[in-house]
Amino acid sequence: MPEPKNQSSNPIFLREYSLLPWERPAPEGVILVSQLGIYSGSTCLKEFLGHDSFKTTTENFHIEASASKYLADIVRYDSQINPEDDNRLPEEELIFSGGILIYNRGIIPGTDIGGYNLDKMGKIWCGRKPSDLMKSSNGLNVLISGEGTKYDEVDGVIRKIIEGYRIQEDKSERARSRQEYNAFSEGREFNEERFGRVFGDLI
Repeated sequence: MPEPKNQSSNPIFLREYSLLPWERPAPEGVILVSQLGIYSGSTCLKEFLGHDSFKTTTENFHIEASASKYLADIVRYDSQINPEDDNRLPEEELIFSGGILIYNRGIIPGTDIGGYNLDKMGKIWCGRKPSDLMKSSNGLNVLISGEGTKYDEVDGVIRKIIEGYRIQEDKSERARSRQEYNAFSEGREFNEERFGRVFGDLI
């Protein structure tokens, strides 16, 4: 699932569906197949680079995040490429694998008490160019806040991250609804056909 794009607000996506789960060893001659079938793309881990933590409080948000970092050889998933014709070479990327909690400052729903209410809990699964800064213990901070971002600009970045998660959630919900509708339609057609055969045998 490619990351959706919205040029007006430039949402930030910390979960990249084009980055496939890392490969597990399999016996020679065995082909690993996902629920979607054989796909083009691969993620091969090479080295563990440590675990980063990030916590900050801004004017409107409190953020806590942590992620493990890995060097990996990556071929991004592309639904337009036939796996049998995929001759792309892997590129080295730095993978962040973890999660983020975003609390929104304001009145707690259902009360008149001010505080921080959990707004978004999201998975971090994305790849970046393996620069020295990203490899450093400050890498997760840079991933979330952006390089050179001033303190009073962080709120805007966090809003873009929240928007990115919401866009992906909406897209997943629409896809799930389509699947449920298709399954319902197929089941209804099967039952109507079956009823027709049974009814036909009775008359």
